[in-house]
Amino acid sequence: MFKKNIYLFFIFVILSFPLFSQNRGFSIGLSGGTGIALNKVLSYSLKIQPGIDYNLYMDFPLFIQDFRIGGGFGYTHWSASSLSGGYLYRGYSDTYIKLFLSLQKTIPYRPFGLNLSAGGRIFAEASIDEYDYTNLDFFYPSLGLEAFLEVISEIIPFVSFTAVLPYIYNLRPDMQYSSSHPFSVQLKLYPIVLWRSL
Repeated sequence: MFKKNIYLFFIFVILSFPLFSQNRGFSIGLSGGTGIALNKVLSYSLKIQPGIDYNLYMDFPLFIQDFRIGGGFGYTHWSASSLSGGYLYRGYSDTYIKLFLSLQKTIPYRPFGLNLSAGGRIFAEASIDEYDYTNLDFFYPSLGLEAFLEVISEIIPFVSFTAVLPYIYNLRPDMQYSSSHPFSVQLKLYPIVLWRSL
């Protein structure tokens, strides 16, 4: 029994090492933004649907330098499209979970005492959606890419702001083509950096 506990302890230390070994450690964040969805059914043309997006997420550094892994959950509402052509695509709400892998590099240029880093993410989402004014729910997976720029002030080094521009391809069964592009700003907290600064 004692040996088993020792093994479990070492496994815990090994797995948690990346959380504290790198400069910034893990992070938690809140994101909000707006953007467009592009949808098309077989017999009709592509239309734009505006929307708003909110999500909570957490990410962790990996042993490989500059790589992070994370996940989160969020909510998006896409409004109905225009009535041009005499038809519209109904608005819908999207509740999703997300897993991602990111690569991030520091930019040497430091304007106004700000630390900048840029990077990209690949991710997968699983969504449960509901059309407005109905009880009709449907499920679909999504795959996506994001480019982002993170800004950290030297005055408050444990908080960052990140601008994110994604491309998400939705594997919707009811659409011939569906993608979403919610531009967002993330507010991120690094608890390890906060703890070190206290």
